[in-house]
Amino acid sequence: MHAPYAEPPPTTPVPAVARLLFATFKIAHDSNATVLTLMAKHLVKGTHKSDPETSTATNRLQVVQLNQDGTELTGYYLGHPLRKNVEYLNEHQEYSTRWVELPEAEFFIRVALEPTCVYLVVYEVNGSDKLKLLSVNVNEP
Repeated sequence: MHAPYAEPPPTTPVPAVARLLFATFKIAHDSNATVLTLMAKHLVKGTHKSDPETSTATNRLQVVQLNQDGTELTGYYLGHPLRKNVEYLNEHQEYSTRWVELPEAEFFIRVALEPTCVYLVVYEVNGSDKLKLLSVNVNEP
């Protein structure tokens, strides 16, 4: 004798493990080209306590997460590490600001990764121009 048909029990999807990527880069401007080098990265379980601040400057970097197929998942903008707006005391003892361009700099990012993120891509954005500087597989050591 067969048991009567019963609906299968509902399945609860297993939540993806939240991951944070900590990465340190060196950026340099050499011979009219910007070169970005990954110095270190560390992947840990966890979440952001707050969203990263987004830059609205004309000249900035864009950090983008891509899935295995290269589809953009999410991204944000950060201030360009080689271009700083510095406040100083001028000859009249008044505060002034001046743009300073550095030949090289190191910077650090912390990214809350999407569950399907495989690649992190960093672009240099200048107005409407966008240049890919570096692509990193977040799952490789």
